[in-house]
Amino acid sequence: MKNPRITHRYAKSLIDLAAEMNCLGEVVEDMKMVSGIMGESRDMRIFLKSPIIKEYKKTSVIHSLFENRVSKLTLAFFDILIKKRREEFLPQIAEEFHAQYNEKKHIMTAEVKTAIPLDDELRQKITGLIRAAAGTSQIELTEKTDPKIIGGFLLKIGDKLYDGTIIFKLNQLKRQFRENPYIGEYLLN
Repeated sequence: MKNPRITHRYAKSLIDLAAEMNCLGEVVEDMKMVSGIMGESRDMRIFLKSPIIKEYKKTSVIHSLFENRVSKLTLAFFDILIKKRREEFLPQIAEEFHAQYNEKKHIMTAEVKTAIPLDDELRQKITGLIRAAAGTSQIELTEKTDPKIIGGFLLKIGDKLYDGTIIFKLNQLKRQFRENPYIGEYLLN
């Protein structure tokens, strides 16, 4: 279940507290790790959502998993979430934390999807284009591969999507042929 009000408030509180305690960099890395783990482990998400599992058991599991891997502030934050019965929102809080951090530091997020992995030269060109288009120097680029693309790329900058795939261009061409009035008249007569 998603609750944007809860995720926003808890993420903001954690950012403010981490900034106040001068450990924002550590907490950012912690939340990236948590977000990755929650994204990969369906069992962990089910465990956190379960109303049957007692608070002390969830706390002990979280401590055994994260105690030596995250900062003390992050671990204390997990304890607060469990005490307040908000642990099921941890994956969304981690994502919201990352989004708020990027907004605070003026970091533009971008995602590029290609058929094959990017090499360094192409990655540099893409980040240069994004910097020029967005007008920002800090960019967080996420790369994904999808063999269905065949060729070209799909670029998402913030909430804008740029489709430069071969499939998109072929579909445009197909649409133009269908809408061509000269061909349509010729075929109808």
